[in-house]
Amino acid sequence: MKGIVNYTPDVPPADVDRNIREALKMWSKESPLQFIQLRNGNADLMIAFAAKEHGDFFPFDGPRGLLAHAFPPGVNLGGDVHFDDEETWTLDTKDYNLFSVAVHEFGHSLGLAHSSDPYALMYPIYTYFNSENFTLPADDVLGIKELYGSRPSHFVTPTICSQEVPIDAMAHWEGGIIIFKDRHVWYHHPNLSAHKEILTTSLWGEIPDFIDAAYNFPGKDTILLFKERHFWSFNESHLEVKEPGDIGYFGFPESVLRIDAAVHDDDKGKTFFFTGDLCWSYNEKQRRMDSGFPVFLESQFPGVGNKVDAAYMHENGNIYFYQGETQIEYDPKIRRVIDVREKFLC
Repeated sequence: MKGIVNYTPDVPPADVDRNIREALKMWSKESPLQFIQLRNGNADLMIAFAAKEHGDFFPFDGPRGLLAHAFPPGVNLGGDVHFDDEETWTLDTKDYNLFSVAVHEFGHSLGLAHSSDPYALMYPIYTYFNSENFTLPADDVLGIKELYGSRPSHFVTPTICSQEVPIDAMAHWEGGIIIFKDRHVWYHHPNLSAHKEILTTSLWGEIPDFIDAAYNFPGKDTILLFKERHFWSFNESHLEVKEPGDIGYFGFPESVLRIDAAVHDDDKGKTFFFTGDLCWSYNEKQRRMDSGFPVFLESQFPGVGNKVDAAYMHENGNIYFYQGETQIEYDPKIRRVIDVREKFLC
């Protein structure tokens, strides 16, 4: 987990977040490591901009000197990265490109030393890299894999062991699965040996607890979160619109007070919303509800029942519905329930 303590005045905060995220992705693509950003609290890897002496006994030396430093894995400062705020940080080839320095420093925070290979990212000379077409050089790939191993290629179905059922919502997020329950989320990723439990406000400080529903916008790193008649749209961890929207945007009448669950079907290009025993079909491309909806949930998804608490579409193309402690696996191609598991959380 990463946390950003403060920001440089040279670059807009959203661009700092994006460049930090892209720099870390270079390492997660080649290893089992996975990074998510916390909005508050202490993370394993803290990022800060500072000048001169800044509390770690390794003072910066002003402009055109030491650009940044990172601490290897360990307790307290271990993994942290500090950028000299007296440098001029940019998003292009001028002065010092933030992504280029960040991706190098994160190599140190993950445990890599400098390399003697002049073509390596970890070679100790500043070099500009374009984040849009950058990939880790071979020497750096070998180094990170020697420390952490290769990235698994499989995708797992999430399981958690908790007496707090039913779950509130579920969606894809940051390459894994995120499960909402009360004030917490559980994050599952195939690269992680165990799930991570996080306060919802640590990830999305702008939204309330007790999310009703969630789904992923097709083709984008966007997740929509719903509570009562409000919804929020995030690109990864970044709020796209400051004020929450009203679900009337999707075509819901005033009589609908909340959404119980939502899931996007990639093959059909539809998002299905569930309210009580009703199912609604929303056309994302045309941005309107399909005619003839709502219909009874059981008629649209035979065998699922008359109410669901959460739903999400797995990479295998099946939809998983959740009712209390029951998980229902549904194949939309044959419109049939193919598996039912009780006490699936443990």
